[in-house]
Amino acid sequence: NLTIAAETRQKQIRDRLTNAYNQAYLEEIIEKRLRDHEQFHLIFFNIIDFKSINSTHGREVGDEVLKHFTGFLQKLVSSSDKVFRYEGNEFCVLIELKNHGSEAINKLEKPRKIMYESFQNGIIKYHYAIGAYHYEGLENITFSEIMNIADQKIYCSKFT
Repeated sequence: NLTIAAETRQKQIRDRLTNAYNQAYLEEIIEKRLRDHEQFHLIFFNIIDFKSINSTHGREVGDEVLKHFTGFLQKLVSSSDKVFRYEGNEFCVLIELKNHGSEAINKLEKPRKIMYESFQNGIIKYHYAIGAYHYEGLENITFSEIMNIADQKIYCSKFT
């Protein structure tokens, strides 16, 4: 049955907590784009000091912060862009350049922002670091190398 196959595929490519796409699907898409030399832009996000949110407020509140942040990213991008939960408190957005690349990139690459989210135990304040990578379609680079570049950019962003 086609519907069952589609549902199964969605379960394989989605993060269970946030419903963002997952790391395996990100890697699958990027590997294909690299093979086909298709341009893309990735914007990476890291919720800073997320462990302290879990320690102070509990894991359930931490989960709510992750869901909130996913929703925040999904509201900023168009339906053709994809939001991924890379791992833990790390997220990534794949921007479809052919449709509206520069507009979405400008929205997402603003300097780190402080987020406030209301929960039953009060307001949680958190902020994020950001890094970006643009693939021109010409570079000889691997998925892992792109992720290493992203880590370096996010690290630098935490201190600016």
